[in-house]
Amino acid sequence: MNFLNGGEFGKAAGELSIAVALQPENAVVLRYLGSAYVRDNQLESARRVLQAAINLAPTDPAAHYELAQVALAAGDLDGAAAESRRTVELDPGNRRAQELVGIVQYRQGELEQAVATLEPLVVDGGRRIDSSYTLGLCYQDLERHEESRDVLRKVVQRNPLYVQAWFSLGQVLAGLGDERGAAEANEKFLSLGGKVPIAQAEDDEDPAEKSAPPAPE
Repeated sequence: MNFLNGGEFGKAAGELSIAVALQPENAVVLRYLGSAYVRDNQLESARRVLQAAINLAPTDPAAHYELAQVALAAGDLDGAAAESRRTVELDPGNRRAQELVGIVQYRQGELEQAVATLEPLVVDGGRRIDSSYTLGLCYQDLERHEESRDVLRKVVQRNPLYVQAWFSLGQVLAGLGDERGAAEANEKFLSLGGKVPIAQAEDDEDPAEKSAPPAPE
């Protein structure tokens, strides 16, 4: 547990694997091992171990929550939706799980549903910063640009190192005609090592520049 709490997830997985070998029917130990695998980005191992934990303790909301995160990271949106909703059913007061439901809704293109889920949670102080970021993206996609701007500004104030939030904020500010603000947000995005998506970079190029011959040296 010390390795897990200290962020040494690979070492935690190694220690917990030994514990699981000694207690293969211990659902809690399996869940902790699954958590270590999730955080160490060993998604298939995490899925296998967490499913074993759920088989032993089907009503453990924490195991379902971890499995939902595995599914989301793996791109299994249906699985993420099912497991996040199951977590809320088992633990209605679990704010992180409620927010995860909204994040999955956004990923599935259910923008209005995602807003309805996330708005009251974010306004009341979201537990996950990516919940606020996702709400900002929902507003952006729904062309509620001023609301998107306000939410994304709060995201970068809360975490100035949130690279993609700076990029999204720059897009929104540009759409609102705030060229200076957009330039500052984009500069921050690039200073943090962000890379503009290829499609976006191509769209931003001057068509004349694309077809013009290279300048002589």
